[in-house]
Amino acid sequence: MALQPPIDETGLQITEHTDGDIAYVEACGEVDFEGERAMRRVVERALSRGARSVIFDLRQVSYMDTGALKVLLSAKSRMVSLGGEVYVVVEDSLPKRVIYMARLQSALNVCGTVDEAFADIARRATHTRTVPLPPADAPSVPRSEIQPEA
Repeated sequence: MALQPPIDETGLQITEHTDGDIAYVEACGEVDFEGERAMRRVVERALSRGARSVIFDLRQVSYMDTGALKVLLSAKSRMVSLGGEVYVVVEDSLPKRVIYMARLQSALNVCGTVDEAFADIARRATHTRTVPLPPADAPSVPRSEIQPEA
């Protein structure tokens, strides 16, 4: 897991970890206009490193507005287009209230713990396995006889 040094943006500290195709972003402080810009940069770095899913841990965020929601929704759109997902970890705090007031809890996959987010990523990984297609010149096999690879 690659640990990136904290980014300190006017009242916001962001720490990033990347492990394969999962990025973990922990924010502490206030997500204001400058913080939103910092979060956008973090998402860009995660994408450039091959991340397909991002876990935003906002449990230590004391302030955020609708601009932060735009960043999260933009990240969601980009990750989903790559077959991934976005998770937002919040407790009973201002970020959770902002997300729920905007009715975005389902769209942003709100979780109470980081473990919940990782469990959902693992669950999705096991449900998205696909059966490889046979070569074009392979003999035809009835669909009922095709067994997925383990």
